[in-house]
Parts: sequence; C-alpha cells; structure tokens
Amino acid sequence: MVFEGYETVLDIDGVGPVGEYAVFSVMPQARFRQPLGDGHWVPYVITGLGLGYQEYNDRKPRGANQSFDVQPYGIAASLGAGLEYFLTGTLSLHIDARYLFARGQTLRYEHGPTRAANLDSLLLSLGLRVHFAGTHLR
Repeated sequence: MVFEGYETVLDIDGVGPVGEYAVFSVMPQARFRQPLGDGHWVPYVITGLGLGYQEYNDRKPRGANQSFDVQPYGIAASLGAGLEYFLTGTLSLHIDARYLFARGQTLRYEHGPTRAANLDSLLLSLGLRVHFAGTHLR
C-alpha cells in the first residue's frame, strides 16, 4: 500500500496563480521484480490503482476573495519502474520513477465554467527498504 502526495500551483488563464492544489493518493501497488546475477541488483516494474484526493489550499493574493468549487475525489493509477540494490539479505537501496495518473477531477473558479483538471505527475524516489523475514531475494 502506498500513500503519497504533492502540490502544484493552480494557475487560471487570464487570472494567474490563485493558490496551490494538493494531490494525494492511496493505492495498493504490485511490484514485479527479477533478480540479476547473484541477486544484489533487482530491476522491477510497479503498477497500482486506487483513490485520489485533491484539495485547494494556500491561496495567493489573486485568489484571496474568490470562490472555488472542486471535485475532491477521483481514481488514481500509477505505472513505473525501478532498480534495487541489496546491501544485505534484508536491506536495500532503491531508485524508481512512477507516472501518477490523477484525472477526472473538476474545478470551477468563481462563477465560470467547470473545467476538467489533469493532475498527472512524474514522481521520482530514492530510498532505503527493510525487507521483513521471508521476503528477501538473496
């Protein structure tokens, strides 16, 4: 299960930046991996499908007295690939890149038209993993 989030600046055509838009996702992910050689290097692909939540926050001066109507929930999906290096049998370093699909949300600024929001993003991560007993690859 993965929980992740990011923020982007909300920029309205003809108005400019009016605030920030936070995007969060919760999704189970499947990771398919194949150890190479002695098992120290393990490339993998990841995919997932879950729930996306978005919220408007941190208003900028141009959006201070304006109203926003947002559809906060939508489907989120991810697809990516990475590489893991096992330092020990249960400890590894990893780097991966995932594309998060966060579509289907709508936004209405003031009394204007409702617009579809494409909040897709490329996410990069570098980290340390601890693999519990019975899950190591070496």
